[in-house]
Amino acid sequence: VETRFFMHAVNTDSELPGALTKAEMNASPRRADPAAISGDQHRDFDLVRLSNKTTIQFDPARRVEIGGFYSYKSLFHPIFQVLEQDSDDYGLSARYIHDGNFLGNRNQLIVGTSLLQGTLDDDRFRNVGGQPGARTGEARQRSRSVSIFAENQHYLLPSTALIVGAQAVEARRRLNDRFLADGDNSVDKTYSRVSPKVGARHELTPDVQVYGNVSGSYEPPSFGELAGGVNVTPVDAQRARTAEIGSRGLLRPGWGNLRWDVSLYHARVKDELLALNGPGDIPLGTTNADRTIHQGIEGGMEAEVGRQWTVRLNYQLNDFRFDGDRVYRDNRLAGVPRQFATGELLYKMDNGLYFGPNVRLASSTWVDHANTLRAAGYGIVGFKVGQRVSRQVSWFVDARNLADKTYAATTGVIADARGSDSRQFYPGDGRSLYAGVELNY
Repeated sequence: VETRFFMHAVNTDSELPGALTKAEMNASPRRADPAAISGDQHRDFDLVRLSNKTTIQFDPARRVEIGGFYSYKSLFHPIFQVLEQDSDDYGLSARYIHDGNFLGNRNQLIVGTSLLQGTLDDDRFRNVGGQPGARTGEARQRSRSVSIFAENQHYLLPSTALIVGAQAVEARRRLNDRFLADGDNSVDKTYSRVSPKVGARHELTPDVQVYGNVSGSYEPPSFGELAGGVNVTPVDAQRARTAEIGSRGLLRPGWGNLRWDVSLYHARVKDELLALNGPGDIPLGTTNADRTIHQGIEGGMEAEVGRQWTVRLNYQLNDFRFDGDRVYRDNRLAGVPRQFATGELLYKMDNGLYFGPNVRLASSTWVDHANTLRAAGYGIVGFKVGQRVSRQVSWFVDARNLADKTYAATTGVIADARGSDSRQFYPGDGRSLYAGVELNY
């Protein structure tokens, strides 16, 4: 029996400069949205999380993993309103894993369940210079989620496995509106669905695999999606069918080691949960799209050339679009760059010292679903140096955006900008320096 306890405590105070127009960002990326200044917008919270994971190994073939957690969070968040929230969340999970034989071949069975429950007291007030003014809302939110899952991997051949599985989810969202001046916005809704999965994996060698699968997914809305805007916006759960093929592995040619993990996927999504912002970056809430398509490539590669050189590359192709929508037709979904890539080249010395350049690249991003306003693509260069002094001690210095490039790291998402500039652009960090020390005992 092995048991581990964890404690996570956070105290954070964050000033929020808000978003800029594209013209404002290009002229002065250090400035803040005037509304963020007048409203002293910030996000302060305390968080404590306690958790445990226990593994019981009955024999080499059978084990049980049990986990649990409790977390408390207190949030003070002046934005378009002043939000004061206190929440308690609990969770339990259990998995049974059996590695054995079935019909004379290798077989692995995994079954499990997870139980999640949470309560949140949500108080809202008019923002008067960053302090609570007149009350605008009061609610108590309760959520509960239960999932049961099973997966079986059966080796039809010594190197080929058939994988079947399913997950059943039931989630309840209850919002008790205690501020009735603007009507009763209470919500009590239960979401449930069974999502199947079938796939196969073939081991070309002990270190190289190819795989494919077709699976369903189901995402009930969170309270942030139900009540994250000015008003409560009851929405349906998001569901999807996804097909995926890929390969992962390790090769050891004469010059070093080559690792990779790449997958191609195509997902048809129904009732996708899409969050929208209004003028002044005010959240308008979440809506359901009718049908959308998510497809693309996700890949990573690491090559070790000799003892000194390491090359790392990561690439994403994100082709996310509406599928014959009544309003947006086949437009691209806003908020996600079509292509994103990172690369790093490191030289390692015998004394543990390493150094080298890195780059991050992103293509342009639509700000609105009508595809009339976009953030430009960007490329930024950095340099990292560090050293593993011993197994217990290491340090690093990471210089980022060495050219001090002005770019939008992310944007808000709106329905239709009508081609006009809008305060939806969040400038990325300028030239910056990070340093750290790691101690392991």
